[in-house]
Amino acid sequence: MCNQQKLLEYIAIHDAPCPNCLANLRGQVEGVCPVCDCRLFLGSVRSFHLAFGDSKSEPVCRPKLSHQERVAEYLAKNDAPCPGCIRNLRGQPGMSCPACRRDLYFKELVSAHRVYGDSGLRPMPAPGSAESQRLDAYLAEHNVGCQGCGYELHGLVSDACPECGGELVLAALMYPDPGPVRVNLVTVNTLTTFSAAPIVLMLLVMLAGLADMYSTDELLVHVASMLVLALLLYAFVIPGRRAMLNNLGWALLFNPLTAIVGMYIVGMAMYVALHY
Repeated sequence: MCNQQKLLEYIAIHDAPCPNCLANLRGQVEGVCPVCDCRLFLGSVRSFHLAFGDSKSEPVCRPKLSHQERVAEYLAKNDAPCPGCIRNLRGQPGMSCPACRRDLYFKELVSAHRVYGDSGLRPMPAPGSAESQRLDAYLAEHNVGCQGCGYELHGLVSDACPECGGELVLAALMYPDPGPVRVNLVTVNTLTTFSAAPIVLMLLVMLAGLADMYSTDELLVHVASMLVLALLLYAFVIPGRRAMLNNLGWALLFNPLTAIVGMYIVGMAMYVALHY
């Protein structure tokens, strides 16, 4: 019997939670989660079920949605930020951001939302809504500048800037590009990457060293140290990153220097446990 058949038999009789989104998988007849669309494997589903128990939610019983329907359903309930420009996409029915015109993909959208959290910006109006005015009518009433060159657009009846030729998008003019947010995002991404890299490197070195462990005590100390490092890595990548996105002052705590200090403390504790 192949793994796919074993997986379907397992979730047919168990309230197993999805390892990615915790949705109840009982009764599913496909090898993907109907909520988050992640691919399911028997080993990960069974291990997660044994570790965390039955799902407390009701089994998901609904037909498989199209990609556009999944995106629209998710944005109807969440203040998800656009992966391209960080604007709030709540209520958008289309397959692209109305401001930056970036194509929206369900998995990328969900991943960006989990990493960055809810957008703190006001949701943009959906195309065709009462709030979504025609471009020339908006420019007739508002004094705004071109985002490309700063040219004053008041009273313009064209969809292109006469100064730089850039395309004018109504949503981008009504909800200007959150520049400081993007700058903070680049800073946070850089800090997180350079903080996590040495921890990952040390974990890989310790993992390779497991083959040289000849006693149970050495093995236990080694594994315990790796677990502490894994928790340290999680702290920098998930809660630390979110904290810095909300307030860049948290960079005083979550930065490469403090990551190296944490690694040094773990290394010294491991050395003491092994030699004293």
